[in-house]
Amino acid sequence: MSLTEASAAPPAREAPALPSLRAVCLTVALLFLAGALPKGVQTPSGRALFDGVGPRLDSRFPGGGRLEFHRVQRQGNRERAVIAEGWFGLEAASLALLILGLPLGLRALGGSLRLRPSRVDGDVLLSVLSVLVPTVCLGGFAVGTLAGLFAPARLEREVYSFALPGLAVGWAAPWIVLRFCVFAPLTEEVLWRGIVFRGLCARLPWTHAALLSAFAFGLWHVLSGWDQLLAIALQYGFGLLSCWLVHRTQGLAASIALHALGNAAGLALYGACMAYPEGLLQAFQVR
Repeated sequence: MSLTEASAAPPAREAPALPSLRAVCLTVALLFLAGALPKGVQTPSGRALFDGVGPRLDSRFPGGGRLEFHRVQRQGNRERAVIAEGWFGLEAASLALLILGLPLGLRALGGSLRLRPSRVDGDVLLSVLSVLVPTVCLGGFAVGTLAGLFAPARLEREVYSFALPGLAVGWAAPWIVLRFCVFAPLTEEVLWRGIVFRGLCARLPWTHAALLSAFAFGLWHVLSGWDQLLAIALQYGFGLLSCWLVHRTQGLAASIALHALGNAAGLALYGACMAYPEGLLQAFQVR
């Protein structure tokens, strides 16, 4: 190679800097607060270690912050009232912590990872969705069909109990959508994948870092109140996929978009179960 050719060659692309151990520790502390502070923490025996800030906020909202959704479940000639309830104080505390955590996370990230979408992000995300969407849809339909054949009563109970009451309350619904589809994807991806995962990458092979951070991501949802094993397993799988997206694209845009799409799909499923439970059950040959 001549001197002219060497001078014309593009400079080598430098790998983005990895978050420091201090940034990782501060992020873990912030994540613990985001999981535990809104609702408090209970021991396995059910004894509350502290009550959390969410219940204390409820008095500041209409109706004491109580969110309710009523419907009637028909079983032959019998009818049973099904009531789902929640509290907006918990939603408000969670949203506030997500909003607070975003600038803190971006500051800890320090520009070490690209946030602006690129063509690579779009191409990789589309290739993932082309496999993920039909797999999830077919898998969900297969599970629902099998449940309709072998455990119809349980499937009916699950469909009628799957509700997010805040979606049915006009003044609360926009804030819940904002939390699920905007701030949760942004803040959680910046903190979990941008700082925790890539901070672990500074000390471990990226595959080991992905396994460890995804496991912690699942446990964090347990701390946040999730108690269904299947849902936690899905969070673990999502955490692994998001880590791969960040490693593959060297940016956060694809994982943020996937997180937002996944949460939006979850809200759509809540809405379908709340608005059309009979139609869903008929699709699975239960009614």
